[in-house]
Amino acid sequence: MAAGASAFGSDKGEGAPRKSLDVFRERVSFVVSNAVPKKVVGSKRLAVLVNEHTQLLLDDPAAKTQLAQILADVAETERATGKALAERKRKITSTENSSDLVDTAGVLGGTSTSGELEHALDSEQTQEQEQEQEQEQEQEQEKEEEREEESVAEDPDKLRYARDDETQIGWRLDSLKGTYCAFPKS
Repeated sequence: MAAGASAFGSDKGEGAPRKSLDVFRERVSFVVSNAVPKKVVGSKRLAVLVNEHTQLLLDDPAAKTQLAQILADVAETERATGKALAERKRKITSTENSSDLVDTAGVLGGTSTSGELEHALDSEQTQEQEQEQEQEQEQEQEKEEEREEESVAEDPDKLRYARDDETQIGWRLDSLKGTYCAFPKS
């Protein structure tokens, strides 16, 4: 194994050690797909990986049955999660639709047709968009005012500084001849 250690991850390495380590190797690829990748369910992806690497699995029948059980558990969990999410989405959608119809019917005076409902929803959306735009404009104005205040506050006071009385302080040569260390010796 030590003799082929430099060949791992390349075509030169051979045998079980290379194949075992090659599973964990992440290859860099610069290929960019021109389409959105399709969503792959986790259990199917696991099953594909198990099929690709069956030669690396132990010949132990107990290990293979345990692996099959893990794949079945993952698939069952995905099915249960999908059912729960679909049920939850259905409940939320049904309650939103009923409350929206009641609100819109109340706005229209109790009589509602599909055209009137669409018109009411469109006008509501328009009002929301206008409110958002007004809020954005107000925020921009506040930011501009803050910037103006900061620019005024940043100007330093004009002070006169005089350095006329400043002179150089000389060092005596005999005070510099010793060896001094900035760090304590341990």
